[in-house]
Amino acid sequence: MVFNDGVATAAPATLTEADLRAAADEQSFRRGVEYVRAVSGLRLLDGRVMASVEGTEQYLVMLVKDAAGLRGECSCPYGRQGFFCKHCVAAGLAAVAATEVPAPRAGRAARGTGGGQAARGKGAGRAARGSTLTSWLDTLTSDELYGLVAEQAIDDAEWRCRLELRAAVAAGDAAAAGERIGRLLDRADPGSIGETEPGSYARLVREAALAIGALTNSAAAADAAAADANAADAAAADANAADVAADVAERAIGAITRAAALIRDEHRVIGAEAVRIADLIAGRRPAAALAVYLRQIDSLRGENGERSCLLVTRLLEAARGCHRSLGTEGEFDAYLADLRERSQRNRRLIATLDKHGYG
Repeated sequence: MVFNDGVATAAPATLTEADLRAAADEQSFRRGVEYVRAVSGLRLLDGRVMASVEGTEQYLVMLVKDAAGLRGECSCPYGRQGFFCKHCVAAGLAAVAATEVPAPRAGRAARGTGGGQAARGKGAGRAARGSTLTSWLDTLTSDELYGLVAEQAIDDAEWRCRLELRAAVAAGDAAAAGERIGRLLDRADPGSIGETEPGSYARLVREAALAIGALTNSAAAADAAAADANAADAAAADANAADVAADVAERAIGAITRAAALIRDEHRVIGAEAVRIADLIAGRRPAAALAVYLRQIDSLRGENGERSCLLVTRLLEAARGCHRSLGTEGEFDAYLADLRERSQRNRRLIATLDKHGYG
């Protein structure tokens, strides 16, 4: 059955409006009624209801009804304090409405139930041969795996944001991806950034880089297809999509730059990921890309390993390309002269620059 853009599968234990009134206070229930139309992605699993509810942002809700009664979890601030919030009420009312729809034909339901039992039976056999995480996951049905993901997403805002980012990229929604990259990278609390390990932040930057790459590649492929079809309007629309992807990348670079001032040794660990993003937008945002290349060169200037010295020449070539796009080749020449002057003690770097034509 389909309800508000969401697919409801096997029905959970019977959920009633009375259950919801008992779990929520009067104000939460009253406001939840107003949010029913904001429910999407409704899934009815064994003993669980899961859904998204649009509020100040999109919140994830999970309701569980068992012998102990009804309890709800929501990723909103009020829900995270342990209260049965208006979003829980809305999701519950949507589930009650969905279960009032006539059930599928008995034969079809029986086939679905049998498949689930077979999957669990097969998994139980595998579990008997090992107690590892992977062997246990093999025993779970798709609904049970979905439930695990939802539980973790409610508890871990960062992980939820990463999944939401992947969802936006899969849908080709650059605007939503940009907003989610911002939430992932641009922490409002400087103290929390300062306490973040560079390796942890690098993983977030890598997630952003992969997302931006997917958006950029998708826009470029669509642009090429439109050009082949000689469709001027489509080509213009796809060029705009590429610009949106570049805007997303530029905002990500800004967030990374602000974090760099607060995370020690950021350039060593995170710089390579920032360069990947810069490479994606150098053609459309040369000034933003240039700033990344120059910061990374400066972070490597004192290192004399062969790999680091070769990387400096690669970054210099990228920086020169940006200066050409900006029409500021003279500034590049001045920068190179200053770089050589400041790096005189690094003989290997100077030799590498000479070898690659940066004399």
